[in-house]
Amino acid sequence: MRLDLRFTLRSLGELWCQAILIPVFSDSSEDNRGISGLDTKTGGYLSLLRKKGFWAGQRGEVLLIASEGMIKAEKILLIGLGVRGAFSPEVLSEGMKKAGDAFVKMGISDMGVTLPAFGEMPDKQAFLVHGALTKLVEAYLLRSPGDPQPLLKVVVSLDRKSMDAMESLSGMTKSYRDMGLQYTVIFEKELK
Repeated sequence: MRLDLRFTLRSLGELWCQAILIPVFSDSSEDNRGISGLDTKTGGYLSLLRKKGFWAGQRGEVLLIASEGMIKAEKILLIGLGVRGAFSPEVLSEGMKKAGDAFVKMGISDMGVTLPAFGEMPDKQAFLVHGALTKLVEAYLLRSPGDPQPLLKVVVSLDRKSMDAMESLSGMTKSYRDMGLQYTVIFEKELK
């Protein structure tokens, strides 16, 4: 399997891809990275779903919605993380595995991802991002053993601090080689 992994400062709404993935906390919509601007671009649709109780972001909840041309991606996949106070790397890993399974079933191989902040230390954020992406990629490895050369494109939207931390810890990406992947890692540090 081939993995094209890119880290960018662009927001999810600016990414051309099949789908975007946003992990969401159930208790604070304004703290959810990536969702506030996305909610605005979708005309408040995401807030409306929460207000009506259709989707709350409880741990393990998954919601797929069509973007209907309001953003560049075709689909939006929301993964519930539950209450922010109970958040841990394990909760995120569980959500990323579910997201990977859902994307594999839908045939999606080109996605944008944002991840919640975890603590104040950028290096902790880098480990969180790496662990979450590993779970996402594992879903593809488990589901497509018959296809020796599928291409998975993942663009991760980060803030400047997290971008710098990811770049300084880029040696972690060598673990993808241990998973039997051919991969490229690109850091897009300039907004265009």
